[in-house]
Amino acid sequence: MSNKLSLAFLGTAFSMMALLTGCKQDAIIGEQVPERGKVYFGLADSSGTKGINGVSSWAQDTVAKTVTIAAAIYRGGFTELAPFTVKIQADNSAVDKLIGAGKLPANTVKLAAADYTLDELATIEYKDGVMKGTVLPKIKMSSLSANQGKYIALGLSIASAEKFGINEARNKIVVYANVDSLMDAIIPPKNQILNDAWQVLKIANNDNVTATPVANGSFVFAGGSGGHIGIYQAVDVQAGRKYSFTFNVKGTGATDTWFEVYIGYGVPVTGVDYNEGGTRMGLNTWTGCGKTAFDDLLSKVGCVGSGPIFTAPTTGKVYLVIRTGGTNLGTGGITASKFVFIRQ
Repeated sequence: MSNKLSLAFLGTAFSMMALLTGCKQDAIIGEQVPERGKVYFGLADSSGTKGINGVSSWAQDTVAKTVTIAAAIYRGGFTELAPFTVKIQADNSAVDKLIGAGKLPANTVKLAAADYTLDELATIEYKDGVMKGTVLPKIKMSSLSANQGKYIALGLSIASAEKFGINEARNKIVVYANVDSLMDAIIPPKNQILNDAWQVLKIANNDNVTATPVANGSFVFAGGSGGHIGIYQAVDVQAGRKYSFTFNVKGTGATDTWFEVYIGYGVPVTGVDYNEGGTRMGLNTWTGCGKTAFDDLLSKVGCVGSGPIFTAPTTGKVYLVIRTGGTNLGTGGITASKFVFIRQ
């Protein structure tokens, strides 16, 4: 089954660079060219550094495990409106020049023949006042996965056009995409929390506070007497993306107790307080929350911290750390449940 989607805009990494040289009015609306009756790519020109097009539309085939990207191809003039065929070929000759000119990121990777399939025949036909066709390279998902953290680029050129000439000044184009952003768009956000991935972080040199896993991935933190303990697990994040970390807390009311959440790139260490990035959410009986019974999202009943939204400064693994301690965590302790860490 084919799962087809289309995006009008995939962030700044995908914005089309419509850098066209001077064009005079043609009789067909849409893309215009000086020469009528010739075939050309929509964003290509003669400079060798401007024929580039960020991916703005795509379709995913979940069975074939490919992502199809689109590049528009046109024919100027209006006297002949019958459909005709154009032959397209891969041509990466301009990619290095574009990288050298700063028109593509330095970490751009040219797609090899094994990374994609290309239907070399495209049909140009009249629709809505334009003679237009679409070139559809199909990129393998495995190639995207292998190039995370990079950009991919594929050069295309017009080899021949049935019955018509080719505009040699605009017969090449390079389509490119930020792999991480494209994969983010293709793969729906999901909760990254794994119930069995939590690890206990022993911080104090005593067992006065405990962290016990219970049903459905929940944890009960109990005890007091100056104890201090935590739990943590690692999740993957991508630079610039926002993530939300939420969960429910329930308790009967605590005394002289803190219950805090941190998100950081540093690995938690036994016997060491974790405080990277500052407190995100928390209960603090000295500040005024957690002293009486509560049962709701920590982001609602808590009274300290910067909030549940984390914007990743760099791509990598971050650690979700929950730590608590104090004099008395209350009868039955504090139960944390329904953990969700998801991309926004």
